[in-house]
Amino acid sequence: MDDNENDRGRCEMNIVKEEKIKVILYALYSLLGAYVLVDYMRISTTCIVVFLVAGILYYFQKIKMKNGRLWTENKIVHGVFACLASLTIVLCKHMVVNFNEFYSDITTNYIVSFSWKDIIALGILIYDCMLISFVCARILMSERINKIMQEQKTGSEQSFKIRKMLILAGVIFLCWMPYFIQNYPGIIYADSTLSLSQAMGKTPYNNHHPIMYTLFIKLCLYIGSFFGGNTIGVAIYSILQMGLMSIIFAYSVCWLRNKNISKTVCGCVLVFYAMPRFWAQHAVSMWKDPIFSVLVFLFSLRLFDIIYSKGKILKKKRFIIQCILCVFGISLFRNNGIYVVAFSLVMLIFASFVRKGRWLVTRRFMVCMFLSLIVAYIIQGPVYSVLGITSDPVESYGVPLQQVARTVVYDGKMSETEKEFLNNLMPLDKYRENYSPGLVDHFKWSGDFNTEFFNNNQKEFIKVWLSLFKRNPKLYFEAWAMNTCGFWGINYWELNGFTRNLIMGIPKGEKLFDTYQIVAHNCTDENGILQSYFSLRTPIPAIALCLWLALWMIVIGYLKNRTRYLILFIPCIGNILTLMLASPITYWPRYALSFICLLPMCMIFPFIINSARCIYSR
Repeated sequence: MDDNENDRGRCEMNIVKEEKIKVILYALYSLLGAYVLVDYMRISTTCIVVFLVAGILYYFQKIKMKNGRLWTENKIVHGVFACLASLTIVLCKHMVVNFNEFYSDITTNYIVSFSWKDIIALGILIYDCMLISFVCARILMSERINKIMQEQKTGSEQSFKIRKMLILAGVIFLCWMPYFIQNYPGIIYADSTLSLSQAMGKTPYNNHHPIMYTLFIKLCLYIGSFFGGNTIGVAIYSILQMGLMSIIFAYSVCWLRNKNISKTVCGCVLVFYAMPRFWAQHAVSMWKDPIFSVLVFLFSLRLFDIIYSKGKILKKKRFIIQCILCVFGISLFRNNGIYVVAFSLVMLIFASFVRKGRWLVTRRFMVCMFLSLIVAYIIQGPVYSVLGITSDPVESYGVPLQQVARTVVYDGKMSETEKEFLNNLMPLDKYRENYSPGLVDHFKWSGDFNTEFFNNNQKEFIKVWLSLFKRNPKLYFEAWAMNTCGFWGINYWELNGFTRNLIMGIPKGEKLFDTYQIVAHNCTDENGILQSYFSLRTPIPAIALCLWLALWMIVIGYLKNRTRYLILFIPCIGNILTLMLASPITYWPRYALSFICLLPMCMIFPFIINSARCIYSR
């Protein structure tokens, strides 16, 4: 007995020692992992911050140990997400970008050399991101959180009340009114004046800024002419835009309520759309982007409803008409919209196929959608050509132009024939002074750029671009990254405080009156309290954070066996993809405003899909 008791005692002591060793190893790794994470995420590496993050990582490791089986089962999914996130974190850590001065050159926007330390850091970051993704997913999918977010009753589309939606829309509209009063008749930009000039007949129509958007402005000015002139016309534009945005946001709150999301959460979503000042700012801004963005947002909700209702909602003609209007609005109000719609419809087809060869989408719906897309394409192509409405081909080559420019500036490999072609495009000795890594406009609108030569030699440009890519892939990737990083760089925290979204390009009041007969003025005391509170320098959530939140929700959807419901994110992701292929600027929030519209739905997504009976497999 004594020997057995001694053996048992030694075993217990060994277990205690092993536990102590684990605790020490976990603590040491937590400190190392916290320091690397804080450093590469570009957060202050003070002791307080590092120890706080280390404590969180230590706690997360204990949760991981308690859920060892789930960690093993799900580590591949979390690992893929972690690898993508970690690669972008390391890359952006080495990219120095001046987001406040887009015309800055390569001395301000540049890439710091990588080293072997980055490889070690990458490994640590992948594990950190896997750990954070896994534990946060476990917390988010817990029953306790689900009870807070959801109500245990069956919702239905039939319970939707138009009256309630209009009341909520009125609340949002009234919350935005002070900005309309402060910036009457609306915020007009340099881009706005181009559309105004065309709408007033001062310049020929051009599809650089979509014609349908210009015609909408023309309609508002025409109505305004009966009530006092162009100032009233712009005010009508602002009110109609405010009305459209407030109705769609109010609809989204009711949409959540019909998905069994609790009244408290729906109230918070309403506050999100009504109170932050950046919504009101965009609502009274004469830009095509607010209308385009809310239509993309609405289209996302409508596509989700097809999957959510298992195709039953397609029996309603009203629903199909709404989708057709969204397709036309998205396709004709932004030149990249037609690609967003096409991508979304293709992904909907994949999402709608179920077992036993059945489809959730009806043939009638898909015919209507594709016909709408074809009509939109014909309008933008042959119809505009017949009417003599031109566009700027160079607009579609933002990233390729940046890539060939960087190849010249950094002495990439080129043949004599390619040098001759690029010299015809712009004198080779002028590339350096005209190349801004974060903005293609400095290059393509330069007086040194031969626009006529480019327009007449687009096919040859593509050949040269492809040829240079084979020999300069590194420079091409750098040019792409520097020109798009604002939309996917999760560790650019300064973008959450980005305040130049609405103050750039606003023309002087004198110019508006002399050229366009528009009197822009503040209807209250310009030096009062309201002026300081309703400032145009208002932060807006970074697009990259919204994107990565959506990508993480895709992970959650996969783990919950709800992959079909990921259609909710497809239109916004399609918009981001077009920006990554042809963005003219490294960051501009209004280009991807639809993702900020979708932000509450991203955060509530796991609870939205909980209310749906997922009877289908992936």
